[in-house]
Order: sequence, then C-alpha cells, then structure tokens
Amino acid sequence: IGGRDTAPTEIAFTLPAHVAVSELPALDRAEVAETAPGQVRVVSREGVRTAHVLTGWALDRGHELRGFAVSQPSLEDVYLRLTQSQEATR
Repeated sequence: IGGRDTAPTEIAFTLPAHVAVSELPALDRAEVAETAPGQVRVVSREGVRTAHVLTGWALDRGHELRGFAVSQPSLEDVYLRLTQSQEATR
C-alpha cells in the first residue's frame, strides 16, 4: 500500500557515550541524523548494505549499538505521507 515495500529502510540505534556521530563510517546515499544526544537514525534505500556497514564498523571497534533496529515505514507512516502530500497540493 502506498509504496511501503519500496520505501527507504530506517535504522535506529544509540551510540556508546564516548562515540560521536561523526565517527560513523561513510554511508553512501544514506541520510544520517542525530535525533537526540547519542540517538542516531539512518534512512537508506540500501537497508541491508547499510546495516552491514554499520554493524561491521561497530564489531571492528568493539562498540555496542544499543537498541539497534531496522524497519520499513509502518502503514500509519505511509498514510500520513500520502495525506500530507495531498494537503500540500491543495
């Protein structure tokens, strides 16, 4: 419904206290945002590749990425996006 199956993958996690977002590996064509101190959200059209790069980086450095979660937008997210885009065209 509404392109949910082709929507970008969202990856969320918490960095260890001593690690800055700027230390994350380069993530080609992914959007990285710090939503709160140490809380990271990555949006990527290459979800498996991006998750692999992030987890490989963390394992190589001995970092634990607490709350690591990979998800597609929910049906509610799709509905909100669709209704917001219709409002914008009015």
